[in-house]
Amino acid sequence: MTRRSAAFPRLLADWQREVRIDHLYTEAVLAVCRDALPLPVVAAEPAPGLGTIVSSTDVLQGSPEIYTAERIRLRWRPEIDLPRPVFFDVTTKHVRADTLRSWLSKTHRISFVAVLDEVAESGLVFGPLVMGGAWLHQPPDGVPFNTVFLHWEFFEHFVEDFDEFQKTAHVTDKIDWSPMKQISERAFKECLCDLLGDTPAKDWPGERSDHFTSHIRLQGKRTTAAFLLKGPGSGFNRMEMTHLGKN
Repeated sequence: MTRRSAAFPRLLADWQREVRIDHLYTEAVLAVCRDALPLPVVAAEPAPGLGTIVSSTDVLQGSPEIYTAERIRLRWRPEIDLPRPVFFDVTTKHVRADTLRSWLSKTHRISFVAVLDEVAESGLVFGPLVMGGAWLHQPPDGVPFNTVFLHWEFFEHFVEDFDEFQKTAHVTDKIDWSPMKQISERAFKECLCDLLGDTPAKDWPGERSDHFTSHIRLQGKRTTAAFLLKGPGSGFNRMEMTHLGKN
């Protein structure tokens, strides 16, 4: 770090030096925390350890006080139901970029690396180390096209990509699905949980998924997944968005 900062131009303006040093620390944090767990995995644990580092891209509920207060608390907006809320305490003077400040003033999807500072019944509190927009780095030798928009497809995965479902890649497309008419959603859910090592939870009207797990692996790395299930009671046909209900 010292060697790289020493290579800065001698007559560099103070504000430019601060920005460049920020970039060096950002690169260092991202390099060290490359294998950190995503936030949903840690938040789903019953007793996560203090000092646990997460690296994730999630929606945070911002605060307009970022323009006036010295310190603000942001709340995570998870896609799953969790027993306690998750917060991020941010010192506003360390938010350098106007774009990020604008994002944090309202609800926005943010990429971040953060450390768990507080564990309580009232919630988990993280201290952010790095915050910004999601971005894919180009390889050292470059590519013959712009990678800026690749992140949309980059995070798309198929069932056979997950370690627990790899065998589906060898199943023929010509299948007689008629036996599924006799299998209830509950029975399928129990089989799914048995495969993942989970305990099936009871259904309830406000649920955002039929099953959520943090016991699934993508190419050997633990991650999270939410499942939507449809029993034969609503008609034996392919599941569509309309089966999720009017809400």
